[in-house]
Amino acid sequence: MESGRTSSPQRQPPTCGFEVLDDAYLLEEETFSWYSPDDFYHVRIGEVFQSKYQVLGKLGFGSVSTAWLCRDLVYVRPFNIILLIEVDPYQLEAMSKRGPHECLIHDALGLTLGEIREMSDGGKVSIDLLRPFTKCLLYALDFLHTEAHVVHTGKMFQYPVEPLRGLTVCGVDIQEGNIMLAVKEDTIFKTFEQEEMDEPSLRKVDGERIIYASRALGIPDDASHNVLCDFGDAQFGAETHEGEVMPDLYRASEIVLGIPWNEKIDIWAVGMM
Repeated sequence: MESGRTSSPQRQPPTCGFEVLDDAYLLEEETFSWYSPDDFYHVRIGEVFQSKYQVLGKLGFGSVSTAWLCRDLVYVRPFNIILLIEVDPYQLEAMSKRGPHECLIHDALGLTLGEIREMSDGGKVSIDLLRPFTKCLLYALDFLHTEAHVVHTGKMFQYPVEPLRGLTVCGVDIQEGNIMLAVKEDTIFKTFEQEEMDEPSLRKVDGERIIYASRALGIPDDASHNVLCDFGDAQFGAETHEGEVMPDLYRASEIVLGIPWNEKIDIWAVGMM
């Protein structure tokens, strides 16, 4: 065993005491019109990836992925694992009947800015919290733009929906859903784990497939630092770019005029947010 390394035994999740939904009920990622059970890797709470990362509970879901809180059984640290439906693995793979699924692993993060707003009085984020959030966000963008030459706002992309409706088009930019709390102490993760043990998440069981309801994290005492996430469609390189990006109502002037754009549209997105 390496010097300084610790280890932790696997936790056994509860096998009873949870609500099971009717098969006809659509839960979380199933509600997307383009959802296909074959596209998603169906994680089970308690599952262990590569003999190291044990799943503690579901944090959330997206149109092409699900997010889970995990424990590192070797170093005893909390991590997030995001399992994607697209197959282009570079870190960790999870195998299903259809083939490999890409897994992104990173230090566990807290709530998104949007979730904090929804939990706040009147649905508004206080200026005391928004000020350090904005400062951290601008520091992140300064690094991306001047050092890494990355534009966070990405290309428009398409997801298949019902055959008669063709495609739905979405845009990726800086918004409250991809700004997340950086957590310095793991109290909220321990609380999450204990709550899952005491009151297991409701779920839907369809044969070998289990769809879990997401469990919310708490807000840490120190909520002054945040992390900019979701670089799936970021643009790389110092040159200008072309094409339609950003939602229609919030597009920067360059996009509206159909002229080349650069990293400045990220700052526009911050202002619109």
